[in-house]
Amino acid sequence: MTPLPGVGTADGGLHRNILSLTQSFTALRSNGVRMVTIDRVLDLLAERRRRYALYYLEDCDAAVSVDDLATAVARMEADGDGVSADRRDRVAVALQHTHLPAVQQVEFVEYEPTDGTVRLTAEPPAFEAMLNVAEALEQPA
Repeated sequence: MTPLPGVGTADGGLHRNILSLTQSFTALRSNGVRMVTIDRVLDLLAERRRRYALYYLEDCDAAVSVDDLATAVARMEADGDGVSADRRDRVAVALQHTHLPAVQQVEFVEYEPTDGTVRLTAEPPAFEAMLNVAEALEQPA
């Protein structure tokens, strides 16, 4: 596998991780482990705001409120700067009406609109790995 352009590190860390993930997926698939489709993963990760929500949810051990999720996503979008209540509310509306209904269609996302909570359950290895790679690539240098 050739190194990815612009993703070089002194020890090839990201390249080595991607190669390791590829080998792990091959082993999982050969052992009959059900994998989420690449199209589904890419669809979930296609929108920046949705990715930010998924990054946050992956770090949470329990269900979180949509308000807490909206605050976290708004902060990520603002690069950690302060976030106004108006901005947080706009993010919450977008999450509730667009992004959370989209992600709730996969079996490893539980979104309860009536309770206003959302959480990731045991996500498939392919999704978790691609989410981690996306997050690593999206981090500022």
